[in-house]
Amino acid sequence: MGAKGKDESHLSPFSLYIFIIYSADLEYVEKVKEILIKIIKFTKRTGQMVDIFGPDNLTIFTNEDGKLDYHLLDVILPGPRSSWNKNIKDDPSFDLLRHNYQFYYAVKSLGDKLGITDNLEAEDLVYFRGFGLPTMGKFPER
Repeated sequence: MGAKGKDESHLSPFSLYIFIIYSADLEYVEKVKEILIKIIKFTKRTGQMVDIFGPDNLTIFTNEDGKLDYHLLDVILPGPRSSWNKNIKDDPSFDLLRHNYQFYYAVKSLGDKLGITDNLEAEDLVYFRGFGLPTMGKFPER
């Protein structure tokens, strides 16, 4: 059990960090929820991930007026969009699997914890469309 007696055992490391460090600060939690909803809407609309894992890619700060604000810096994935816009069936070496899994589970688990009703689904990502999340022994046939 973690902060405030809640079970956070199913959270990704990114989500766990946010949950433990800031669960007592309701304003911060609401700002994280606002950002996450925007990320989910972007992914649902485009099928693309947002690079939220790089250092300082997502920065939450306090303005001079004391209100929380944020910057999304360098969150567009590097290289041509076509290189990231692959489906798992078109990725024979599964080069993009780790990136898509990490993004999906971080956003999904934090969204679940924050009670976001229109949360991210695997099919929202181009990579998993038409297949879903691969499980042990269940990968697309070549």
